[in-house]
Amino acid sequence: MIKTIHISCSTLNSIFFQTIILFLLAGNLHSQTAPVKNLDFFVNKTASEYDEEKKRTFIYRLLGDQVKSSVTIMPIATHIFSGVDLELPWYIAANYKGFEITSFINTYNDVSFGLNYKRKWVVSSKFSINYSIGILYGYGDNLAKIEGFPLGLKSLVENTIVPVVGLDFVFKVAYKVALQGSLAPNVFLFGIRYYL
Repeated sequence: MIKTIHISCSTLNSIFFQTIILFLLAGNLHSQTAPVKNLDFFVNKTASEYDEEKKRTFIYRLLGDQVKSSVTIMPIATHIFSGVDLELPWYIAANYKGFEITSFINTYNDVSFGLNYKRKWVVSSKFSINYSIGILYGYGDNLAKIEGFPLGLKSLVENTIVPVVGLDFVFKVAYKVALQGSLAPNVFLFGIRYYL
């Protein structure tokens, strides 16, 4: 009886190992004909694949995407807090991969210059929101005298060079052309952005 059990165990072992070898061979043949999924952890990724994966994380979504190089002209503006009016500031900007140099005529008819860094949140294929942070030169100490400017921020704008933040609402109307409305403290500008 012990010999019979021994034969049964060896038979079971033989069938078990044959089945495992069959599955391994079948899996090897399948892997040669179909791509293996869910094994990304074991595969070395290229730099572009790694960058795409980074973009999917929450922090990178929050930071937004890089703004494409472009030229912006916004000839029309209005003040928001100090009474609605129509200004012609001829805001002109050149953007290279998010770094933007600006020039415009301010409320006091002085030429002002700015240097900003912009990122964008893509809302749809045609609409995006850019946010910017930078510095502004050209107002002197006049910026703090504008009506409606928040009292808590006046100490920041009493210098020659002042910090500035803004939002751009960009709507693409053609492959390289977009309508843009920009909101900076106390000013809303409107114009066109052309992508290079």
